[in-house]
Amino acid sequence: TPSCAGLALVLATSQVYAMTSENSSYSEPVATLLTLGRRPRGPEQWVEYQRYGFTLEHVPDLMRLAVDTQFDEYEDTRPELWALLHAWRVLGHLRAEAAIPLLVSLFDRADTEYGDEWAMEELPHILAMIGPAVFPAAEAYVLSAAKGLWGRSAACATLSVLAESFPETRDAAVQSLIALLS
Repeated sequence: TPSCAGLALVLATSQVYAMTSENSSYSEPVATLLTLGRRPRGPEQWVEYQRYGFTLEHVPDLMRLAVDTQFDEYEDTRPELWALLHAWRVLGHLRAEAAIPLLVSLFDRADTEYGDEWAMEELPHILAMIGPAVFPAAEAYVLSAAKGLWGRSAACATLSVLAESFPETRDAAVQSLIALLS
């Protein structure tokens, strides 16, 4: 008869196989993000993503995962639900300028029926990690009357975090906010 430990290993292995075969379109290390699950908010609480070996070569797959809707209906206890958030964070860590338009477009999630609080809270910090190159896209979002209130609020927060992190953007951020208020 198999030992309890052996049976547990077989069950665990079959669960991982089922999870990865369902999501096999992602290669390593991007596929690892499907297993990390929910993590605390705030950059100081984030996973040390660099230990997984991400490079700029992974940016296209990370961008694809960052907007993958196949996990949207999953229960919040399923780790795959949180994979897109991890992809956003890795793109920030990589300072992936190619991802700026995609990440800024995610502010739209804040104005959906369900309102994405994670997008509002995390994206300003993630975008600021990329650096001053984010400024034009965030500013355009802030100043667009076609965008929703909550998304524009998150874009304003991005300008604020950028101004704190990169003092050379401060005056331009102030001018953008003045333009918004006029």
